[in-house]
Amino acid sequence: MARRWNRSGNQEVEMPERVAGTASRQKQFILTDKDAEQFSQMLVEKFPTIRFVDNGEWSDHEFEPSRSRPGDQLKVPYRPSLAGQRRLIAWLEPQHWEPLWLPRGSDKYYKGPKRFYIANQPDSSFYFESSRCGDPPGWSYYGGRLWARYDLDDKAHKRFLGQVFRLLDKMTPGDVDRIDRVSGELKWTGKCHYGIGTDAMEWCRAEPRRRLNEDYRPANSPREPFPG
Repeated sequence: MARRWNRSGNQEVEMPERVAGTASRQKQFILTDKDAEQFSQMLVEKFPTIRFVDNGEWSDHEFEPSRSRPGDQLKVPYRPSLAGQRRLIAWLEPQHWEPLWLPRGSDKYYKGPKRFYIANQPDSSFYFESSRCGDPPGWSYYGGRLWARYDLDDKAHKRFLGQVFRLLDKMTPGDVDRIDRVSGELKWTGKCHYGIGTDAMEWCRAEPRRRLNEDYRPANSPREPFPG
């Protein structure tokens, strides 16, 4: 992973290494489960063939390690939405698509069941990585990121990503106040590079000490020093 500083200058984020002929794109977000559900509905309305899939390797506890091909018991772990999930892939699933399961390489330190991955994952896709799910804890709600790597000559994938990012931008209901996390003083008011959901905004507005990613509050809302 390559590293760079985000526009606020106070948080290091990781970006996928660039491969020849490819590029990557990402946007950070602050979404509660309610916001993630709303975003999911917006995606489904825009892309009827979109599917949400649990990200990572899938273990098959019944499959015999001595065999070289997985059986029919391996199923794509679809999820109904992005809500309540930490790591997902969302993809546009082609008609009549069937997954091609291949085994992961062996690892002498891994003693669990044989692991598989989908070798023919649909191209038009993105990764959704949330820092948490469930009710916001404490005084600050931390977000996550939506990112993808795509081939530079894949116009369909680039168009899909552009539409997805615009939908996420539409979720932010207004301006935010950028707050100094130590003094609590206002730095500026304006648009934020995060995609912030309405429910996250309302959660923050309900208590003047709360923050979004420690630095932001809804614009012109009462504020008090950040605890600690």
